[in-house]
Amino acid sequence: MRKGIVLGGYFGFGNAGDELIARVVRGAAPSLPWRTLGQDTSRWNPFGLVNLLRRSKALVYGGGELFQARTSRRSLLYYAALPILARALGARFFAFGMGLDPGLSHEGTSLAVRVLDRAERIWFRDEASLSLYKNAGGRAEARVAADPVWAWPSTEEPAPPAALRRVLWIPRAPAKRERIEALAARVGGTPGYLFLHPSRDAGAFDSPPGTEPWDSVEDLLPIFGGYDAVVSMRYHGLLLAALAGRPAVALAAHPKVSALAEELGFPSLPFETSAARVSEALMSAFAHRMDIPLRVRERKDRAQRGLDELRETLEAI
Repeated sequence: MRKGIVLGGYFGFGNAGDELIARVVRGAAPSLPWRTLGQDTSRWNPFGLVNLLRRSKALVYGGGELFQARTSRRSLLYYAALPILARALGARFFAFGMGLDPGLSHEGTSLAVRVLDRAERIWFRDEASLSLYKNAGGRAEARVAADPVWAWPSTEEPAPPAALRRVLWIPRAPAKRERIEALAARVGGTPGYLFLHPSRDAGAFDSPPGTEPWDSVEDLLPIFGGYDAVVSMRYHGLLLAALAGRPAVALAAHPKVSALAEELGFPSLPFETSAARVSEALMSAFAHRMDIPLRVRERKDRAQRGLDELRETLEAI
C-alpha cells in the first residue's frame, strides 16, 4: 500500500534557503508521512530511490530553481530524471514554489518544460517563471503562489529600524573576500557577514571577523533583526531581510536576485559597482523601509494560500 510523500529538492547540503523550503512545505501538511531526499534518505542510491518511490503516493518538488546547469549539467539531468522515474513507478508528481532559470539554454528549458508537463499541478514562485513555462509550450495546470519561505512562521510584525548603523552583508562564491570587505569598509556602518550556504561560501571567504554563526534555520531571522539593513548576493537573503522588516540592496550576480529585488522595491546593483552607489542605494532603501510590511503581508498570504492548496491536494490522493 502506498503511503508516503517524497519531497525532492536540493536538501541536506546546508543551504539555508532550501532547508527553509523543506521545513515550510512539510509543515504545511504535518500529518502526512514525508520522506525528504537528502535528509531522510539518500539522493544517489538508485535501488533505494526505486523502492521509496514504489511505496510512495507522490513526489513533490519543493521549490527553487532545480532545473539549472550553473552548478553542473548532472544536476539538471538528475532533477529531470527523477519525476520520470516516479511516474514510471506509479507515483504522482507535483511541483510547488518552482522557479525557472531565464538563463537556461533553449535545450535545458525544453527539457524542464517536458518534465514539468508530467506534473498534475504546478505552483510557480513568480509570474516570470509561469510565463516562461507557458511560452515554452508548458501544458500542465499551473498558477503562481509564492516562494514557500514567505510562509515561515513569525509571531509579530517586526519594528522597522530607527537608524542606519549596522549593515549585514550576505556574500556568495565566487566573489572574493577582499572585494566584499573593501565595499563594507567604504560603505560604512558596523558590518556583519552571514553565509547562507556556509559549505560553499564561507570557505571561499575564510569567515571574516564579524561573521554570524548559525546552527539551525531558526537562528536566521533573529540575526537579520539585529541589523538595520542588508546587502545580499543571495535570493533568500533578500527574502529573509524583508521578513525581518529590514531594507536591503541586491548585489545581483543572477537574474533571480535582481527580479526579487525589483518585486520588493529594493535597489539592485551589479556586483562590480562602486561603494558610492551601494551607499546611495542603502540610503534609498532605508528611506522606504516603512513600505516593507505591506509587501511581506501580500506575499505571506499568497504563499499560505498555495500551501493550503498543496495540503488539500496531497491529503485527497
